[in-house]
Amino acid sequence: LLTCTTEANEQDVFNYFRKTFVTSTELTSESKMLFKVTVDDGTKGTKPACYVGVAHTTSFDEVLALFDRKSSSSGAFLLKGGYGIRPTQSAGQIFMKYGYDLSYHPKVDLSRVAWANR
Repeated sequence: LLTCTTEANEQDVFNYFRKTFVTSTELTSESKMLFKVTVDDGTKGTKPACYVGVAHTTSFDEVLALFDRKSSSSGAFLLKGGYGIRPTQSAGQIFMKYGYDLSYHPKVDLSRVAWANR
């Protein structure tokens, strides 16, 4: 599941995801979680928000690869302080450490990124 928009009501997106993809309150390997990813390409104006739903066991490398393909470049998920999120973690680990609201920055020089130690 990947959808990008600048006008969607966040609550409507979460409600739709919950109705469509959350079949049980039990945590299984197939349980999905939803992330809101703001694509910050350095331009002024409204930044599009992409919602991506993945299984909580999914390696975040796969999510990063999806965004890299979409932007036709290599990028990174960065925190507000500028630290990078290591994509080798699972989606569940990323969610527990950083929450559901992330920021993707295309065209980042990965050799200059300081990685978060959490």
